[in-house]
Amino acid sequence: MSLKPNIDISLYKLDDEVRNNPIYNGSEKQKNFEQVQKDMQNYLSWVDSYSDKFHTFKHNPYKDEALAIAPLWVYKQASKEALQSFKKITTFDIKANTLIIKIFNYQNEIISYKRRRFNGKKWVSKKGTHPNSQCIMNITSNGPVYIIEGHHDVLIAFLLGINFLMIPTNNYKKFTDYELDSLIGCDVFFLPDLPDPNSIKNMRILAEQVEDIAKHVGIINLNSFLLNENIQHQGKLDLSEAVEHFKSIEYFTNALHSFSDKGNFYISKEIF
Repeated sequence: MSLKPNIDISLYKLDDEVRNNPIYNGSEKQKNFEQVQKDMQNYLSWVDSYSDKFHTFKHNPYKDEALAIAPLWVYKQASKEALQSFKKITTFDIKANTLIIKIFNYQNEIISYKRRRFNGKKWVSKKGTHPNSQCIMNITSNGPVYIIEGHHDVLIAFLLGINFLMIPTNNYKKFTDYELDSLIGCDVFFLPDLPDPNSIKNMRILAEQVEDIAKHVGIINLNSFLLNENIQHQGKLDLSEAVEHFKSIEYFTNALHSFSDKGNFYISKEIF
């Protein structure tokens, strides 16, 4: 996870400051937190210990999980840096045959993990942790920043090599000061899940929070983007599903940037 380099994170009040508070320190809540952290570190150390052998397309269960995230051509075309980022935040449980995404805080510390397709659910968080209390951010260049939703899309975004800020759920309705400051002066484009009305509504709420600080702000209708490429799509649509219609990372990212740069975005309530 990469953060905007010109921002001093020490200036922001973050979760660890709360945990170091004397009222919290030594309490039962702290003991429970420390036990959860210990269990999490032990588990991740265990799954990571065999990652070199099984975290590879030569291991069919891992390959199946990886291809459920992105088409094969995305992995083949992804840059070395993008693949390294993907490897850093993911691992694989060979007993459960499930992909795991590690959740880092803004100090680059692991605060949780989510297992994909575990116990009949799409993404299951480590019990006792709070992975949805912050966004996941990767802003490494001067290009546009895309606001996306959900852990599937965040893995796609890492592989594409685009700047992004991922909100964990459509209940995340307020950016933190740190997140807002990371978007100052940027072109910021929101990609709501379609046709989910809650996702669209929440993206509008968040877009209004950055209108006064960003260079440009827009909400992208991915259906309109695909139609602009003469592509018809039926059903649910998010970043990962849009990517599946293409065969080139370079073409897809250039087309999305061009669509955004031409003003094909909206804040009005009528567009969806």
